[in-house]
Amino acid sequence: MADARFMKVCVDALDPVALGGFWAAVLDYELEENDRPEGEREAGLIDATETWRVWFNRVPQGASVKHRVHFDVYTRALADLEALGATILRPEGDDRRWTV
Repeated sequence: MADARFMKVCVDALDPVALGGFWAAVLDYELEENDRPEGEREAGLIDATETWRVWFNRVPQGASVKHRVHFDVYTRALADLEALGATILRPEGDDRRWTV
């Protein structure tokens, strides 16, 4: 038997509610916001089973190095994600079969 079990993935964000709202729309998950004692808001994504999957933590500063976590998703059209606020950095092509 395992000594631990998976709870959630935590992502640092300057604006957890905005970032969580984007991913909630992309993944069709429910966004739940929580107040922190400091008066700040954080947010998490809940799937249809009502199990926390991704939590967005409020941090006071932006990342100074590359994040080592990312979401891989399938989409019908990149335009759908761009309409939600996504930015295409590197389109599929050359030696890549994915878009960043």
